[in-house]
Amino acid sequence: MFSFVVVEPRETNRLGLDLMGQAASRLMDTQVETLAAQVASDVPHLVRFYQQYFRPQGRFPIWERAL
Repeated sequence: MFSFVVVEPRETNRLGLDLMGQAASRLMDTQVETLAAQVASDVPHLVRFYQQYFRPQGRFPIWERAL
């Protein structure tokens, strides 16, 4: 499960991609192939990040990304 909170909306992409990169590098020697994420729909800058880098799964706001 991947999730993060950013206080400054302008930093969302930079910090989110950095954290996702660190998570992916730590998972290189595992069998994990997908990251799942859930975001509150009332936080626009976080929703935009997940829409840009993950794909929706079902109607519940859960997002995933292949590693």
